[in-house]
Amino acid sequence: MGRLFAILAATVVLIILLVHLIKQYRYARMVQLRVRKLYASPVYEAMQPLLKAAQHRQLERLSIDKTGVLFQYLIPSGSRSAFLMKNHGFAYLTPEQQDAMRALLEQCLPKLRDHTRYQLSKKKHRLLNGDVEYSYSYVMANSYKITLTRATYYDPKLQARLR
Repeated sequence: MGRLFAILAATVVLIILLVHLIKQYRYARMVQLRVRKLYASPVYEAMQPLLKAAQHRQLERLSIDKTGVLFQYLIPSGSRSAFLMKNHGFAYLTPEQQDAMRALLEQCLPKLRDHTRYQLSKKKHRLLNGDVEYSYSYVMANSYKITLTRATYYDPKLQARLR
């Protein structure tokens, strides 16, 4: 009886694990499809100059919300650039489009995928009217930030690479 119960419990756990893996696979495919749509959209074309600039500079923070994308650079301190959807004639991003934008930015800026350099956080904001909004942020890790800011003191040749 005990052995039958153990086999049944193991089977249930395996079924639950399999269902979870299938859901994750479907979610990943859906995000891939949305990213492909973003690559083909005018939003990506309008955003390309900012992405090219961000590839050559050190990002201190990158924020994605329904209004657009905000880039904050490490050097010079406090410098920012923003891609706001309304200013470029596009509608606000839905939560699904925000997730696709996050995945697109990870592909365009591979340094964001390095978990030792950047931490990703997803925040849920409850509005007064009961609605919920989401936002994503990539924040540079303090250890990596210190390494970059101190590097210019020890090796002046690195100054050009940081800018």
